[in-house]
Amino acid sequence: MRITGLRIHNQHVGVGDTLHGRVLIDKPLDEHPHIEISHAENDFSIEFVGLDYISPSKHQYKYRLVGFNADWIQTTPGQRLVSFTNLPAGTYRFEVKARNADGVWSEKAAILVFNILPPWYQSPWAYLLYTGVLLLALLLYRKVTLHQQKLKNEVHLKEILYQKEKELTDLKLNFFTQVSHELRTPLTLIMGPVEELMQGKTAEMARREQLLLVHRQAQKLNNLVNELLDFRKTESGNAKLQAQRADIVAFLKELFVLFSFRAEEQQINYRFESSHSELFMAFDPAKMETVISNLLSNALKFTPAGETIRLVVTLEQEQHVHIVVEDTGYGIAPEELDRIFDPYYQAHQSGSLPVKGTGIGLALVKSMVALHQGQISVESQPEEGTRFVVALPLCQPEVMVSPPPVFVYEEEVLPHELIPAAGTDFRILIVEDDKDVQQYLQQLLSSYALTVAEHGLQALVLLQDQTFDLVLTDVMMPEMNGIELCKKIRQSPKLAYLPIVMLTARSTVVEELEGLSMGADEYIAKPFKPQVLLARLDGLLQARTRLKEYYHRQILLQPSEVIIPNADKEFLEKAMRIVEDHLMDGDFSVQDLLDAMSMSQSVFYRRMKSITGQSVIEFIRDVRMKRAAQLLATSSYRISEIAYMVGVEDPKNFRKSFQRVYQMSPSDYVRQHREGSFTSSDDTP
Repeated sequence: MRITGLRIHNQHVGVGDTLHGRVLIDKPLDEHPHIEISHAENDFSIEFVGLDYISPSKHQYKYRLVGFNADWIQTTPGQRLVSFTNLPAGTYRFEVKARNADGVWSEKAAILVFNILPPWYQSPWAYLLYTGVLLLALLLYRKVTLHQQKLKNEVHLKEILYQKEKELTDLKLNFFTQVSHELRTPLTLIMGPVEELMQGKTAEMARREQLLLVHRQAQKLNNLVNELLDFRKTESGNAKLQAQRADIVAFLKELFVLFSFRAEEQQINYRFESSHSELFMAFDPAKMETVISNLLSNALKFTPAGETIRLVVTLEQEQHVHIVVEDTGYGIAPEELDRIFDPYYQAHQSGSLPVKGTGIGLALVKSMVALHQGQISVESQPEEGTRFVVALPLCQPEVMVSPPPVFVYEEEVLPHELIPAAGTDFRILIVEDDKDVQQYLQQLLSSYALTVAEHGLQALVLLQDQTFDLVLTDVMMPEMNGIELCKKIRQSPKLAYLPIVMLTARSTVVEELEGLSMGADEYIAKPFKPQVLLARLDGLLQARTRLKEYYHRQILLQPSEVIIPNADKEFLEKAMRIVEDHLMDGDFSVQDLLDAMSMSQSVFYRRMKSITGQSVIEFIRDVRMKRAAQLLATSSYRISEIAYMVGVEDPKNFRKSFQRVYQMSPSDYVRQHREGSFTSSDDTP
């Protein structure tokens, strides 16, 4: 067996022939141990022949290319050439054997070893170049990335600064808006009575009450202006401490008394406690009055009826006087605590937190405490209460002696009972949280039958239970504002006909459009002229009268009442009966109800949802809460006892569930619906 020839691109290459500028074969192939073939020559054929010359046409060959395919490949008889093309770079060994006419294979194979060189772009130098380029690219990428990161950091820093500036701007805008509101309300209560007095139509007793109202509102304006000036002084660093040595206990008692009438009016348990009968120290009476008045005013503002406010004075380690103002009111959310002393900042309004004010009170308090070389801290839990602690050093250097302040306590005048004028059939619901505005509107509209609600939720309850001809509402209120109240009224088929008049200190075009778009009939800005308000109310009421007369002349076709199909009614009655039978069972679950109804979970869920729009859990909860509401309104049981009677052992869970259904706490529900009763403080979960 012998290898006889080599063809490159079907061109015979002999010994000593030049191919692409080089000699590929320098001696016979059967003597050549190794041949190198370039990537461009990777299309070649190998010729071979058997050395048995008897019947060569019957010779048969088999070959293999070790390194590419280890299996032997048998040729057709007489075939003495095999071709290869596009082999991967590497070393290969070609082996070929022959079989003679007798069918005997040669024992020894003819061998040709050759190496196919890689293309230039796969050579070691190329890979070295690639490595260098890759490293350079990585370095360039890192440089670009670092530069981009630097730019991102700069942009992020600018965004942070922009957001902080925007936040400060928003806080200041909100501050000025609140100040405007705080100014407009007293101005309304000053200008209205003054105009009535100028017309000379007011009786002597009513005139005295109006003058007292004007005086009280003028004091409010004066206090607000003084607070703004004091805040400006502390912000600019121009505030000076004018300290004098005096009895801090007696001083705090006098301040405490100033707020006692307001606490009594709000039905708040109001207490003063002191560890010493007297404690002499240096302090600025005017600034300390601002500090304590702010804290007590906030406590009264955020504490509902029936809860407690305490003003406590103690001496700690004979070095510091601690003044504590604590309440059991609404409390402050944890995320708000770190910011309540920031200038212009106000805690966000929630359903149970009626927020009002300018947002500088506590910032001013902190600054004035710092002037006394003291500290102020706060602790609070939502729905549990808030505790402010003012710590003042007992011994301070004298700064300046100023004359002692004079405290004047003026008795508040209670609103007189209003009796509708004879022949007046119109009933107006006034929705206003400010007591002075309530009093003034009651005086101004005394010719109508009036009912007062302090916020939107209370107004909705009254609207469901009573009939009114018109709603007169403020916009900024706790619990539910006037815009939301207007929206709820217009969405209710039973109430949508009611005329609505909005009174507000916010009188921009955008805010007026918002109120009118919610369905308000009139939008009147404070301060308003009494004659204008009366004229607009009279116009709306007369229009309502004419509308009633028109419909009385018409034949009205009333649509038939929607009736629940008998099957659905029986289903609901059965489900309610089962739940009511297990009201005291706190462990009664959805699965227990399914078992009692003998229905699969999926079928029961779908049917309950299609009839009531509720999930099964909500259905069970509502049945429990409706029974609880019945017991709260008609029985003398305590709230905790009623909670147990409807299967809720945890009072806190009972309160949350009840409030979710009725939008008020159980204690508030009792006060509104149980005649002649008032829940004790330990029963207001």
